[in-house]
Amino acid sequence: MDVELFEQMAQVEEHHWWFRGRRRIVHHLVRALQLEPGSLIVDAGCGTGANAASLPSDYQVLGLDPTPVAVERARRFQAPHLTFQCGTLQEVMERSPRPADLVMLLDVIEHVPDDAGLVRGAVASLRPGGHLLVTVPAGMELWSPHDEVFGHFRRYDRSGLAAVFSGLDTETRLLSHFNRRLYPVIRAVRWVRRARGGQTDAAADPLKGSDLRTYPRFVNAALENLFAGEGRRLAKVLAGEARPYPRGASLVALVRRRRE
Repeated sequence: MDVELFEQMAQVEEHHWWFRGRRRIVHHLVRALQLEPGSLIVDAGCGTGANAASLPSDYQVLGLDPTPVAVERARRFQAPHLTFQCGTLQEVMERSPRPADLVMLLDVIEHVPDDAGLVRGAVASLRPGGHLLVTVPAGMELWSPHDEVFGHFRRYDRSGLAAVFSGLDTETRLLSHFNRRLYPVIRAVRWVRRARGGQTDAAADPLKGSDLRTYPRFVNAALENLFAGEGRRLAKVLAGEARPYPRGASLVALVRRRRE
């Protein structure tokens, strides 16, 4: 993503229903892990920082991104428990005095050619018993100009996401679709846009062609609540009390590094 896109992302990610809803879902899952106070959470590929900044202050939170302009924007959030650094996960964690208790890759691995290599490095940065939380866009049937604007290499199905953990010393605690409730609408909208050609003019408007639209406040709030409400079921899936969503516009995986 270019500088202009990061500028616009910093403006929308704090308010747009999708970002706010996903943060609430992530909070459900983080709470369900019952991490000890002071645990180290690393948000790798943190972008402009709103996800890392929203995490509870009883954890140590480290936001990482290899793009300097993203980290500059992220540093608008300031708190004693919160740090942002420019660099890759491997570069920073090799110098870290402690391993991570939780690494988050929130809609990150679809942006890199070697997704399995990135996940392998993330697992290596965990303490034994630590967790890796991954979210990705789901379903190549939803491929649209939105994916092109954001530099996606792929969208995933369940088997494709599971494959990135193949051969690693991990156990999968959660693998489920989400953004299920809005999936039919999202699929219909993307089909129409794809049928129309969906050409973008990134020089004029980097977000043109993406799904990041401005909505009236009440519409934005309704969409956020509808989306975020799925977090309760995902927490139950993690606890073995519910079945995963069979379909949705996104996928989530939570894996634990096995103890030595």
